[in-house]
Amino acid sequence: LVYPAAHGVRYDEDAVVILGAGLKENGVTPQLAERLDTGIEYYKRNPDAVIVVSGGKGSDERLSEAEAMEEYLVSRGIPQSVIIKEDRSVSTYTNFCNVKQILDSYFEREYKVAVVTSRYHMLRAGVTAKYVGLDINCLCAGTPPLEIPLRYLREFFALIAYLFCMLFGIL
Repeated sequence: LVYPAAHGVRYDEDAVVILGAGLKENGVTPQLAERLDTGIEYYKRNPDAVIVVSGGKGSDERLSEAEAMEEYLVSRGIPQSVIIKEDRSVSTYTNFCNVKQILDSYFEREYKVAVVTSRYHMLRAGVTAKYVGLDINCLCAGTPPLEIPLRYLREFFALIAYLFCMLFGIL
């Protein structure tokens, strides 16, 4: 809970990365909609930033999270020309590996990054970003209240597993 407060956005970042959160019947979930709406609000305050939507395609999905996220943003008035899709990732780690590669090529200079994800996910996202060499500022999206207990419990175990993998070099 404390991590995002120490790394808040300044609205002068060069890119805003919105992390995926799964799809439901090939549409965005309420959790993903929260992240996307937060990204839209960020973009309104910093229209010079490019938006990177990051999320791959599950075996049971007809499109990737990134494609669904792009459709959602465009349908709400965000220009398609400012959206970059990262649609190969299958985990937070691969989200950031792929995003870093994309942004390094896109900017070819130093750049600043804001990341939008849910508060419960921000610690793992921040640790992972740092691990792959991205210095990020955080912007937390809301979480539907009924989902909070389950999301934090799931994230606790995901963080333990992630730290175990880091410790033993399994990533």
